[in-house]
Amino acid sequence: MKLFYSYSHKDERFLDEIAKFMAPLRDSVHLDEWHDRRIQAGATIHGAIDQNIENSDIILLLLSPDYLDSSECKAEMRTAMDLRRSSGTTVIPVILRPCGWKSYPIQDLRAVPTDAVPVDDWESADSAYLDIYHNIKNVVENMPFHPTTEYLTSLTEVEFISQNKADITLDDIFVFPNIESSLSQRSVTDFDQIWALNKHVILHGDERAGKTVICRQLVLSESRHNRPVMLLSASELTTSRNHEQLVHRKFREHFRGSYDYWNSRPNKMLIIDDMRSDTKAPFISYAKDNFERILLVMPTDEYLAYFKGEESVADFDLLALAPWGTQSKRSSCESG
Repeated sequence: MKLFYSYSHKDERFLDEIAKFMAPLRDSVHLDEWHDRRIQAGATIHGAIDQNIENSDIILLLLSPDYLDSSECKAEMRTAMDLRRSSGTTVIPVILRPCGWKSYPIQDLRAVPTDAVPVDDWESADSAYLDIYHNIKNVVENMPFHPTTEYLTSLTEVEFISQNKADITLDDIFVFPNIESSLSQRSVTDFDQIWALNKHVILHGDERAGKTVICRQLVLSESRHNRPVMLLSASELTTSRNHEQLVHRKFREHFRGSYDYWNSRPNKMLIIDDMRSDTKAPFISYAKDNFERILLVMPTDEYLAYFKGEESVADFDLLALAPWGTQSKRSSCESG
């Protein structure tokens, strides 16, 4: 999770103290803090600021008379409010010194410290900083999760569309494919029906039958309902037993928000695409212990040669994906 400090350089002493009190969040949720002192030599200053503020989950506005007297600081304030409206970025006013901050479009935001009492007006500065920490900690631990802009783009992009139709995404062309349950011999007509018989499912199909597209669309569907989902490629699974670290890392790469909040939600779903014979059984065991719903996606040849009868997936329901353009038995009968 990324936190951006917007501040006046004349208030640098406040920034230093607040950053010290954020240490427990750096340790517990890997909070990644950014301010303009982290700009490397030779980098474009405004470009670095713009990039980092746009990629932040939380923006702290460290408010004081000097902040409100700075055109650059007020520009960052406007950017923060634009991001709040467009992408749900959390914006928190932090009142350092008495100032007229309520004259600006941030006046309706809940400010910290508690009751918007400026840090300079507290009898104990440490108590003020601790109050700020506890307020931010509460925001971090309860922040809804959602895919990053980059991850959404990777999920929805359609590579074969010509450049003059670059605005077409996966949503525009996706049609739910023909999938049948091997146990019930019934067609599956939407994502919710995948889990009707079993929360552990194998989906197999021919090479280039659209399996990865189904995985991507399923992630999009779950994310839009704010349901916890994780998509991994089998190539990312190793013999390492620190599976939690892998899942945590992939969450940080693909989602914004609180991992702890995501991890505590019910009905977490894990999708593993392109399962192969060298995928290690220990990860499947870990998945069963930590995810309520599991979808293993693999080529039919791999299923028949290596997974059919495999003990680690004996309790999985089996779904078969028909090639593109092939009607399911059910739809053929109904159309006749």
